[in-house]
Amino acid sequence: MSNRDENLKKINAELEQLSDEELENVAGGTWNDTADDAKFFHALNGSTPFLRGIEVAFSRTAPLLNKLTQEWAKVGVKFEPHNGAIYENKYFIGSEEVTQGVARRHAMEVTGIILDGPDWQENH
Repeated sequence: MSNRDENLKKINAELEQLSDEELENVAGGTWNDTADDAKFFHALNGSTPFLRGIEVAFSRTAPLLNKLTQEWAKVGVKFEPHNGAIYENKYFIGSEEVTQGVARRHAMEVTGIILDGPDWQENH
C-alpha cells in the first residue's frame, strides 16, 4: 500500500470519529462551496448566478469571487475566498471565524429572508 493510501485511511478514520457538530465547525470550502454561495445569494436576493462547482472551476472566477465578497459584506460577513491552490474559503463575523452554515444563517437573520436548503440548492 502506498503512503498516499495509508494517509487517506488515517484521515478517513479521524473524520469518522468526529460528530456532526464537530464537522460543522470545520471551516473552509471548495469550488462546490463557492458555487453553493452563488446559489445561496441567487435565491436570497438574485444578485449572483446559479452555478455548479464545475462551472466555478472552469470559469473566470475573479468577478464571481468579487461579487460574493460584496454580497457577504452587505450582511456583515467578511468572506475570504479560496486562493486557487488550497481551495479554502473563510467566513468571519466580527473577528470570529465561522463556518459557511453559520454565515448563511447570519445572512438570513440580517435580511429576514429564511431559506430552506432546497430553496437555494436547486435552480427554480
